[in-house]
Amino acid sequence: MAAINVPADVSVLVEGIADCAIVAEIENTVRAAFRDARANGTWIVAVAPSETRGRWDVGLKGPSGRHIFSFAAPAEQVPTFIAQRLGRRFARPPR
Repeated sequence: MAAINVPADVSVLVEGIADCAIVAEIENTVRAAFRDARANGTWIVAVAPSETRGRWDVGLKGPSGRHIFSFAAPAEQVPTFIAQRLGRRFARPPR
């Protein structure tokens, strides 16, 4: 029997950011977004510099498929942008 409402198992991969504090903030932000959304299943979230200078690519892979988004920001603002985008991604329409 499959478990219902099993918390998400989230792996966070961060490339291109040398500051360990920023990397930790990204990891915490991603995990909090999945926890707040009550997401289920196994997810991989990859954050890396884009080929376009000054931009970041974020890829999500999970039970509902693959999703990619890109944005422009300095490294220290990456956690904030990710939190905003994941918040919109997981936002549920009003009932």
